[in-house]
Amino acid sequence: MNHVSHAALPYPIRGARYTVPILFLASDGMPTDPVGAIPALILDGGAFVAATEALTIAGSGTAYLTLTGDETNASLVFLWVGPDPVPAMPTTIQSLQPRVLPRLRQATAAAGATRSITLDADATDLDDYYNGCVIRTTGGTGGGGGLGARDNQARVITDYAGSTRVATVTPDWEVTPDSTTSFEILQTDLAGHNLSQPVHPTSLPSQVDVANLALIKLGDMQIVTFEDDSAHARVAKLLYPRVVDACLRDHKWRFAVRQAALAELAGAPTWRYARRFALPTDPYCLRIIRVSTEAPELGNKTPWELQGREILTDAESVTIEYIARITDPQQWDVAFLDALVERLASELAMPITNTPTIRGQLLQAYALKVDAAKSTDGMEGTPEVITDRQLIEVR
Repeated sequence: MNHVSHAALPYPIRGARYTVPILFLASDGMPTDPVGAIPALILDGGAFVAATEALTIAGSGTAYLTLTGDETNASLVFLWVGPDPVPAMPTTIQSLQPRVLPRLRQATAAAGATRSITLDADATDLDDYYNGCVIRTTGGTGGGGGLGARDNQARVITDYAGSTRVATVTPDWEVTPDSTTSFEILQTDLAGHNLSQPVHPTSLPSQVDVANLALIKLGDMQIVTFEDDSAHARVAKLLYPRVVDACLRDHKWRFAVRQAALAELAGAPTWRYARRFALPTDPYCLRIIRVSTEAPELGNKTPWELQGREILTDAESVTIEYIARITDPQQWDVAFLDALVERLASELAMPITNTPTIRGQLLQAYALKVDAAKSTDGMEGTPEVITDRQLIEVR
């Protein structure tokens, strides 16, 4: 069904309902209501297809038509409205260029009301942060009204309360969303001054959000999931876990440091040592920082060696401090997040842009951010003191 509310958008949003006003003029230039007018569409230079909705005649030569999300899912849309059968010349024809906007976040709403939507709990708590952005529903209740396969609604956010995560929208929803409604927030040129504010890391709840930050650095379109049917999504999915592990190993990130008393494995090593101890798997050990081996008869300095995922030693117990594989972005330090985005963008640069200079610049930026993190970490704990005995043992 046609709905005038979708005409309030500043421009058509790709994949969202949009209402087009139509004016009909007689041969003498006077407004006149059409008779038997049939709306049809040409999407991206394809064949004529009938519009999903029928034309709504408003009177005095005016009418309107709401396009479905499927019908705006194109770069160029021509709307043709004329009588049936088709004459030599159409009664009226219009062109639309639906906008593709950068995605800031995607999630499922907590609730909805006639002119608002409550975002998920992980959305930023900064007041007015999303003001001027467009929110587009993508599924669930309110994911669209009327006919068509992709009837997603788009609305402009006019106010955002960080404490309650309530985003006020204009105009009112055609179909009121609720806790089943999935959404995405899209950046517009009206929202840049708010988006420059710092955001707490909890506003980046997913690994896909982190990948999208790297893609933004390359000026690339963002992805919805790693399973998107696109080359960029497949490359990001392949590189993402390897880059996270590499960044974690590059520095003693304090959020990723763990301690563990290792479990002894059954059966002695084949050669040199008496015992075997397994490295931790929960969370997974990426890099050993230090090892403590207890053997009083050897002065608590029992030799040890790493082979595969095992520590071999003669000691009866082994305790280690290590870097763990922490994959949840909400547990990351903001310095690690910033550095990771640079490193991931550098790895994506060649397959996406095929520009070695961009990759080199991003790697340099990554190295500088890791160095800055090392300086900060040096001030967040008691410095290790090297004793005379340690110096003697080194000599």
